[in-house]
Amino acid sequence: MFKGDYDNKTELQSYTKKNYYAIISDEKNICPDCNQTMKIIGSRKRTVKDISGEQYVFSLRRMRCEKCSVIHTEIPDCIIPHKQYSKNAIDTAIKGQCDYYTMENSTVFRWKKQNIPELQ
Repeated sequence: MFKGDYDNKTELQSYTKKNYYAIISDEKNICPDCNQTMKIIGSRKRTVKDISGEQYVFSLRRMRCEKCSVIHTEIPDCIIPHKQYSKNAIDTAIKGQCDYYTMENSTVFRWKKQNIPELQ
């Protein structure tokens, strides 16, 4: 489901639990605010649903900038910030490419009106 949704620099690793993934990146951790290095301070879990409603749990790294002390969460391309559905599920629902999906019609209507930048 998420295999084609992340860039080639980020590796998606599956653990023994079903639908549980840890995101590991080889990229240098640079703060998007001040362009300084960041230190990994832990991780947090993020649950994302696909078009059928099946849930996937991601372990996302949290990092703190060494200069400005802002905390950032590393999010893969298959997840849109502040959305409970995957990027692929939202895109499929908006384009009407699926006969059956689990989200409410009002949710899909709202997504169409929002013009989500990550889908452009």
